[in-house]
Amino acid sequence: MENNTAQLVILDLGSQYTQVIGRELLKLGHKNIIFSTDTIGEYIKNNKPKGILLSGGAASVYDPDAPDIPEEIFKMNCPVLGICYGMHYVAYREDKSLVTGGEKHGKEYGPIEINIEDGELFRGVPKKLKVWASHGDVVSKVPSGYRATAHSGNAIEAMENTDKKIYAVQFHPEVFETEDNNLILKNFAENICGATVDWQAGDVIKEIRDEVLKKVGSGLTAIGVSGGVDSTTLAALLAPVMKNNLYAFLIDTGGARYKEIEEVKDTCKRAGINLHVVDAQEEFYKNLAGVVDAEEKRAKFKET
Repeated sequence: MENNTAQLVILDLGSQYTQVIGRELLKLGHKNIIFSTDTIGEYIKNNKPKGILLSGGAASVYDPDAPDIPEEIFKMNCPVLGICYGMHYVAYREDKSLVTGGEKHGKEYGPIEINIEDGELFRGVPKKLKVWASHGDVVSKVPSGYRATAHSGNAIEAMENTDKKIYAVQFHPEVFETEDNNLILKNFAENICGATVDWQAGDVIKEIRDEVLKKVGSGLTAIGVSGGVDSTTLAALLAPVMKNNLYAFLIDTGGARYKEIEEVKDTCKRAGINLHVVDAQEEFYKNLAGVVDAEEKRAKFKET
């Protein structure tokens, strides 16, 4: 998201679920920004978020090129939630001997059941919880000053240090397969960080409009409309603020379904879209005549 500030910040450490963390926080009503390890430093110099989430990642903390978390994050006195690799990094940072590398333990991927003792992250969460694991490293012992708050068998699945405001889970609370109804993220954002609700779904429309207007200014802007959902929806979002400066066009190739062009024109009229239909049937028929091979047909279509 291209927001200037946000109460919650996500540090992307290479997880396939980083965007999911952001999406689930939005569902809870919390604006957030995702940064890389190279870009977060400048942001936190000038802004003080209420909480920082460390995403998971595919690396082991023992990998030579493993992501390194800027030390400034741990000195900000704001709550930090380490997820998967984030948890391993927290423990490794405190004491390298506390993390067992994946080559010794063996990677774990899939659903597991954890036993929750207590902890600020787990208010209202069932004592037995099905979660999604995807990791190789394992925290074999909690660092000094921390306490374990969840286990699966002999494995430590969560830990916290309330004095340092550092919380960590080895599983992924952001994914659908973790059956907590987003309570863990909600507890972190609202109960631990004190983040207030500052986003709702309708904000997306304003963000899209503001972003486009910032880029195109007050000049004439062209947008292609195919009749599909994506292009038509975007045109409908922009039409009320750009009015006649938005030039929407539909190319009639002659290959549309029966009355499809009329349907698109009607939809655009009702949405206030300034639509212009370009009749290019003759050009397409001429250029594609006799072409049978699918790849050649695509190339000819693009040429036209």
